[in-house]
Amino acid sequence: MKQKNQIKILLLFCVLVLIGLISIQAALIKSAFQLQKRDYISEVKTTITPVIESDYLEDLQDSLSNIIIRLEDRKIKGTISAPVFKNELKDSVAWIRTTANDFIRQQAVHYPVLNDIKLCFEYTEVVYSSNNTTDTIVRLQDSSMVYFGERLATNDKFNLISGNYYSRNNNTDDTTGINYLFTRKHAINVDFGNWERVVVLRMWGMLTSAFVLILAVIIVFFFMYSILIKQKRIATIKTDLANNITHELKTPLTSVALAIKTLRNAAFGSDEARRNELLDVLDRQNKRMQNIVDRVVESAMTNDATFSDVDVTRLLHNIATDFNSGSHNLVVSINPEKLILKTDAYMLERVIQNLLDNAKKYSGNSKEILLKSFVEHNHFVIEITDNGIGISEKELPRIFEKFYRVSTGNTHDVKGLGLGLYLSKELMKSLGGNLTAKSVTGSGSTFKIIIPLQ
Repeated sequence: MKQKNQIKILLLFCVLVLIGLISIQAALIKSAFQLQKRDYISEVKTTITPVIESDYLEDLQDSLSNIIIRLEDRKIKGTISAPVFKNELKDSVAWIRTTANDFIRQQAVHYPVLNDIKLCFEYTEVVYSSNNTTDTIVRLQDSSMVYFGERLATNDKFNLISGNYYSRNNNTDDTTGINYLFTRKHAINVDFGNWERVVVLRMWGMLTSAFVLILAVIIVFFFMYSILIKQKRIATIKTDLANNITHELKTPLTSVALAIKTLRNAAFGSDEARRNELLDVLDRQNKRMQNIVDRVVESAMTNDATFSDVDVTRLLHNIATDFNSGSHNLVVSINPEKLILKTDAYMLERVIQNLLDNAKKYSGNSKEILLKSFVEHNHFVIEITDNGIGISEKELPRIFEKFYRVSTGNTHDVKGLGLGLYLSKELMKSLGGNLTAKSVTGSGSTFKIIIPLQ
């Protein structure tokens, strides 16, 4: 299996494990949340039980029942009309509710939890039956009769107690002489109000720990993944570097071996011209191998600049004069005519030479290279432009990386170690300047050396 596919499978597996851990953690937190919610509700119920079952509230409830019975008796006897019955019942319920609410507020001194909740004592149905006459005072489909506390929204209330109360009179010898059955469907509901905040505060330690652990797992996962990708990239760079160095050294070593073999041939012993020619070959190949070694060594060295006054326009003219290429034409546009900068002439020249060498390598069929300089926004700018193969938008941000080489498919069409642009970038940092690039695939590249003016 290819390494790339192995990394994808490993990444997928890690993501699935991470999702599984988060799901399990979320399920555990949800279960703990529900448990804490039940515990809190149970705690509140236990705390307020002495209040809702107090004798005072029971007496008020009995008083309300007696008021309703007396009003019904008067209505049945015809001493009050239905509208009067409703008004007097409304006033009586309001008085009972006000009295009960005052009592509950007083109890909040001893039971502080009453300040955080809302209570509602209500009749959901009230039916009075007497002498074959049934009067439904409160119907299920109507609004309930709230006699303690306040009406609660349906979505916010929890039921504490519910049941039926019955009052019966079967004694015909009493003063009323009326048999009746008084039925009330009773409910006590509570709105815990901020129960979510209370439960979350109780679970704050658990929630924080879970969040920190999940975050730590995610960070470790991405850290390990970045290390894996980095190691893969380093391994690829090492392989490419070894291949490039082998490829670069193979040609000069072959030439050296051939020249030595030829020099050992006795037939060339008396041919001084031929011998000098072979010695020149040995010298060139030796310099070529030395250049390869120097580049590798330079990549590991610290570049300390030595600043001095340098006539950069003269330096550019000298570089242009020394430019030697039988296949390319260097077009020069150097401005201003004279400019003195504090810089390291040797380092700056190395950068420009590296860029010119790259321009020759990657110009393709183009025979023209442009060397241009000008002052822009308090900076001295040197541009080197070719009309060659260009660099893709995807690879352009990486061209200054160490050992990175722009390739075509799986092959490198131009010899090199991938150090030229990296070294040039590092040298410009030492000079206090910058090196940038812009390119369009198939239309060439422009490298810009930017040096701040003093």
